[in-house]
Amino acid sequence: MAVYAISDIHGCYDEFLDVLSRASFSPSDELYILGDVVDRGPKVAETIQWLVDHDANGENSNVHFLLGNHEQMMSWSFDGRWRDLTLDMDAASMWLGNGGHETIGQMALMQKDDIDKFQDIVEAAPHDAAIRIGSPDAPLVVLSHAGLAPPEDKKDIADEQAWFEQGMADLIWNGMQWYTSKAFPPFQSISGHVPTCVLANLDAPIPGCTAETLVDGLYNRIMRWDNKCDIDCGCCFGGTMGLLRLDDWEAFYAPSHQAAW
Repeated sequence: MAVYAISDIHGCYDEFLDVLSRASFSPSDELYILGDVVDRGPKVAETIQWLVDHDANGENSNVHFLLGNHEQMMSWSFDGRWRDLTLDMDAASMWLGNGGHETIGQMALMQKDDIDKFQDIVEAAPHDAAIRIGSPDAPLVVLSHAGLAPPEDKKDIADEQAWFEQGMADLIWNGMQWYTSKAFPPFQSISGHVPTCVLANLDAPIPGCTAETLVDGLYNRIMRWDNKCDIDCGCCFGGTMGLLRLDDWEAFYAPSHQAAW
């Protein structure tokens, strides 16, 4: 059994299946999806259906879904049950401006019972996961959509427990603030939210991260430095779909079918 992590699928369903195939992902493996399965891409409905069919976060499921900021925007935007496709327009403008139009258009083609199941998955989704790979004594790995927020007191940065008082906004919205922070946790953090091509092209270099961190010198690859790791390879923007095997840190990639932004 292997453990994998992926983030920011954004309706790029074909690339998602492609990268799972390249990794020989099987029902005996575990998959952590770090949010943002909806919006932007051409096959949001199929991606949602895959989560529903695999009973994501179910008691016996091997698929673990964490909340992303796009699912939160989506949740804010509906007035009542999502199956009715009725929006609260005062709350929906941010979501619709960030790819929500694609999602709601594709949801109209879905079975209402499956929309109900997806709503239940999203509304019960955890914001992070703390796991150890292989044994209870293995190093701690913390997964979230958009990283973490360092403890307010700098003397607590080396204290593992001090990092576990995270707000939801930190876990699903933080992103750039986390990646550019000079604070590094005493465990491995894995997240997405910000495409690695964005991190690679910042005017001010990220502390501890150089171009050599990128695979083959390419920007649309998983980026890992010190105890931080960004696995959003910008597939919906024409990058790649990245999948990380946590057992041995091997990365797998599928080329994007989307036009580059």
